[in-house]
Amino acid sequence: MTSSLCDIIYGKRNSQWEVNAGNFRSKVRGGFRHELILQQAIKNRKISSHHASWVSIVWQKTLSKQNANWSDHVARSIETYTKKTNKPIVAEVRSNNVLSGRIYYDCNTEQDIHYLAKVVFESTSLFQNTSHGKKTNKKLKPLDIEKDIDIIKAIVYGLFTRPRMTCTVKVDITEGAITENSPRCVSEDSLRKLQMEQIQKNKQKAELIHARAEHAKANAIRRQNFIRWVHSFIEHVAEEKRISNSLAEMEGVDDWETAWD
Repeated sequence: MTSSLCDIIYGKRNSQWEVNAGNFRSKVRGGFRHELILQQAIKNRKISSHHASWVSIVWQKTLSKQNANWSDHVARSIETYTKKTNKPIVAEVRSNNVLSGRIYYDCNTEQDIHYLAKVVFESTSLFQNTSHGKKTNKKLKPLDIEKDIDIIKAIVYGLFTRPRMTCTVKVDITEGAITENSPRCVSEDSLRKLQMEQIQKNKQKAELIHARAEHAKANAIRRQNFIRWVHSFIEHVAEEKRISNSLAEMEGVDDWETAWD
């Protein structure tokens, strides 16, 4: 199981051997925690030295980054890569339209983890043996997405489902009595809820636009009716005035026969 191999690589959750961005540079008796846990895994034949080297490379690009958030550009790459696939993965956006570095994705099954691992492997630079465009270890053989899928899944699973995997983006959640940086994966239920809220907002907006259009249309009709009434009223008054003037002229006529000629 991926979760078991993840515990071997990252240490068990909430134990003194757990490896995360918050303690990556801290030391325990014997050296750095992350180095000792990989050495122990190799000694117990849980992972190979080749795989341990790749774990270290990924960690150097993620957990060791104290002044930059690795997950924001990774989330962007994942969203772009999967946008036109049958299973798109959406990156979370903050209120100011900046990516949070998290993605809406559920790692509930091995198939879910496999898909995410494959996407991360193929769309990001996390599993590339380079740093600033240069190879970090020219003798290190690249990982194979088919042969080495188990170790790739375990690395990705730890990075995206465990909290405190980045130091710079503070997205807090509460686990029991402990408040900590949240995992890089957010439940897809949250995305569906946001989408339903947006649909409702769009519906309300459309209804408001329609109501305003109907109100404007009604006002236009009333305006036209009023203008027609005004015109007819003016014409009626003008006709009455013309008749009144004609009668007034006739009152001063003595010769009616001449007046009608």
